[in-house]
Amino acid sequence: MGEGHGRSPRQYPPCESPKTVVCPLFFRESSASHSQPWQQQMPTILRVDGFRVYFYSHEPDEPPHVHIDKGPATAKVWLHDASVARSSGYSASELGKIQRLVKNHQLSLKEAWHAFFGT
Repeated sequence: MGEGHGRSPRQYPPCESPKTVVCPLFFRESSASHSQPWQQQMPTILRVDGFRVYFYSHEPDEPPHVHIDKGPATAKVWLHDASVARSSGYSASELGKIQRLVKNHQLSLKEAWHAFFGT
């Protein structure tokens, strides 16, 4: 956006990388006042192969799951069995890759969920 709109460009947390990166849960630290509001609402847990794996901070009453975006495509995947709850914009082969990604990182994703929501 240009100047005068009152908004600066989105700045991603330091975990953004083209490589596989498990992001620290710095969203719950006392320094959260320095983070962007969207960081507190959608903590990024993992970035791999262009996929952003995150969860919404307002969904603690649902079973553990993650949202996975790549470009305009998005999916919601349950962590207990890596099944796809819903998706939009992904091909069947991409969904298979997403399910393998979740299975490969299942333990760290569950740990991040429970650490963030305190469950």
